[in-house]
This record gives sequence, structure tokens and C-alpha cells, in this order.
Amino acid sequence: MSMIADLKDDELATYLANHLSDYEFEMLVRKRIERMFIGVEQRHEELGSSHHMCRFTYAWDDESTWRVAVGSTYRDVVEHTGQVLSISLANVERQWYEQKENKLSLLLPAPKSGFEE
Repeated sequence: MSMIADLKDDELATYLANHLSDYEFEMLVRKRIERMFIGVEQRHEELGSSHHMCRFTYAWDDESTWRVAVGSTYRDVVEHTGQVLSISLANVERQWYEQKENKLSLLLPAPKSGFEE
């Protein structure tokens, strides 16, 4: 186990790629993505996890991309594509929030009920 602690960056990634079982690899990737999306949900309670999306496209020339999306409904889903998952998710979160906050209805007073006079 001490050998793993001595490895850094690409060496550690190569070691894990060669020594993790398929199950361990799948669970590692899934848990990491889940943790990142849970962080977004905690910051924006109105987001629904059923509207999240995360796709990875591997390219041999090191131009692989992540495509992520968040939203509270099917109508307000925002997508972003980038090469780094955490940055792509931060960008799509920021874009979703900016679009959500850029509405005239947020500046208008609440409608009056028929009981107020």
C-alpha cells in the first residue's frame, strides 16, 4: 500500500487503470460524478436530479470531452461541453443560475389575491 502513496499524477492514474477491477473502476467514476452533482444540488435545491446528464466522449488525440447538463424542468435544462468535468459542471451550473435569475417576473410584485382590498 505504501507504493501507491508514493505515486503521483499520471503514474498513479496508470497504476489504478491497470489494477482496479472493472467494477471498482465503474464505481469510482460513478461515485465521483455523483458527488459532484450532489454538490450542485445542495447549492440549488430546486434542481431535480432527473434532469441531470453527464456524458464522456473519449478521443484518441487527447481531445476527450465531457458533456453535462442540469435543470429543474425539461424546459430549463442547460448543457455545456468541455474537457474537464469539474470546470464543465461549474460552467453549466453558473449558466443555469444566470438564466434562472434573468427573468422579468422576479422584478414584479407578487400578484394580489382576490381577498385583498
